[in-house]
Amino acid sequence: MVTQTTSSIPRAMHAITNPIVVLHNVAWSAYEQLGELLRDRPNLQLTYRKGCLEITTLSLEHERIKKLLARIIDLLTEELDVSYIACGSTTYKQAAAEHGLEPDECYYLENHTRIQGLRRIDLDRDPPPDFVLEIDVTNRSLNRLPIYAEMGVHEIWIWHHDTVRSLRLEDGQYREYETSSLLTPDFPLAELTPFIEIGLNENNLAMARRFRAWFRQYLADHGLTS
Repeated sequence: MVTQTTSSIPRAMHAITNPIVVLHNVAWSAYEQLGELLRDRPNLQLTYRKGCLEITTLSLEHERIKKLLARIIDLLTEELDVSYIACGSTTYKQAAAEHGLEPDECYYLENHTRIQGLRRIDLDRDPPPDFVLEIDVTNRSLNRLPIYAEMGVHEIWIWHHDTVRSLRLEDGQYREYETSSLLTPDFPLAELTPFIEIGLNENNLAMARRFRAWFRQYLADHGLTS
């Protein structure tokens, strides 16, 4: 186990060669300092919970799937005329709870008016994201779900084993669903997989065009058009 100190942080940074590095007995102050030192390294994610710090490097596969799913969210909200604020991989942390992380992507839907105009989020004052995207292409050592639950994130869409599933917060725990009612009633998340494959095998524009056409037909077929 490694006890992180101010002087040991640079050595720990040079030691990051694997996709996931886990450090134990890390002080909160060291986590905050490391976050400042790595502020301009968007290919790294830090997850901290009660003295345990996980440093994850992000692969091309991870980033491409993340951007494709984020584009689908943009298309869904545009077609449904839903106002929202996207906050990307903003760092969310709470010293009292001893946790912090960066979502792959996060969104304010119901609470978007509460953060309009803000340049910084303070979870002691401001709401957590309503909705988070998580791309699981590596086996993380540190479970991020308890952190999201403690923060109060209502729903997570998680990409795992080439499919999307919904995790909804119910009585303090996440329950898994194959559909999501986040934007439309009982939207079948399995329908997203073919479009992610189009994006990975072709390009983002091809995916967006085909998804938009499919979704408009889906709305018509289910009587959801205005």
